[in-house]
Amino acid sequence: MKNIYPLFRNMVSAIVMILLTSLAIQAQGFISMQNINSLQVSDNTGEKPQSKVWTHDGYWFMVMPNSSGTHVWKLDGTAWTNVLTISSTSGSNADCKVAGDMAYILLYQGTTSELKAIQYSGGTYSLSSTTPLILDSGIETATIDIDSEGRMWLASDESDEIFVRYSDAPYSSWSSPIQIASGINSDDICAVAAFNGKIGVLWSNQNTSRFGFRYHVDGEDPLVWSADELPASQSALSLGGGMADDHLNMAVASDGTIYAAVKTSYNDGSTGNPQIALLIRRPIGTRMIFIRFRRPVHEAL
Repeated sequence: MKNIYPLFRNMVSAIVMILLTSLAIQAQGFISMQNINSLQVSDNTGEKPQSKVWTHDGYWFMVMPNSSGTHVWKLDGTAWTNVLTISSTSGSNADCKVAGDMAYILLYQGTTSELKAIQYSGGTYSLSSTTPLILDSGIETATIDIDSEGRMWLASDESDEIFVRYSDAPYSSWSSPIQIASGINSDDICAVAAFNGKIGVLWSNQNTSRFGFRYHVDGEDPLVWSADELPASQSALSLGGGMADDHLNMAVASDGTIYAAVKTSYNDGSTGNPQIALLIRRPIGTRMIFIRFRRPVHEAL
């Protein structure tokens, strides 16, 4: 809701530093960091749940737009090199999913969104296919993931509802939208992630001041979803605008643990109320726990 991108970036950076520290402990000789050359882009990295950077075959790649279109970039030393142009549009926001030598890129551009399939060979990528996605107007963002059966899922917020769509390989045709939540604020968003033979969707609901989470078991009727788990609602406080805000990003560990970085609306001005938190859903249970981060002294609101 509020412009807290600097705060959210700081929190994400802190998590990245924790992960890097863990890797440093495990990898002998990993004792330094090197700055990477800046890259001029035509749009910000929005939206918050989306993923744009990945590694493959020992290289880093990412999708970002500039004034000439949207491109796949490869990190060569300390500089990003344009290896493939995938769209002439300079204002698209990408969400990427890698599956072997294939990478699938959702270019969210409202009603003119597209799914790009690119294939890796010889140190670079080439365009394999383009599928138009007819998404309704009023969507703030959309994300994709692939379940254990190879089915791709797309989750999006549309006005006051959360919808999913699915497609089977080669992902050239898509199902009708399936509603899994309603009554959200038009400012709310969602994200999709595959875990432990399931596909899960996390969303914010600023009308109820709670987050929501439902999952579908891979291979079962696509219309059948679990009840809303109301993540970490046991930790919700009646402060400010409440627990939920429209900032969230999910990551899944190899054991199926879900980590969701979120922002709250605990913006009542009092000291110590967390505006950045981590929701954790363990494989052995269904209740997400709420880990609070101390509120920084300086914020850009």
